[in-house]
Amino acid sequence: MPFCKLCRNRIDVSRPRVQSYRCRDCGKTFCRPHFVLDKDLCLACAGMAEKQIAVKTKKFGSFIKK
Repeated sequence: MPFCKLCRNRIDVSRPRVQSYRCRDCGKTFCRPHFVLDKDLCLACAGMAEKQIAVKTKKFGSFIKK
């Protein structure tokens, strides 16, 4: 299974409707949230700032305290 180069998560392509994407500029593999389908580019090559990419890659945690 491939890994996304931005979030470093494994892309489980064995699941239905899940696929990896290859950037036409840098040639690296990415998951759907880190890829711009219209341009066939990853977020970094599409010109998105590093701060915006960091916000998109931020994982959500639970807000419930024990």
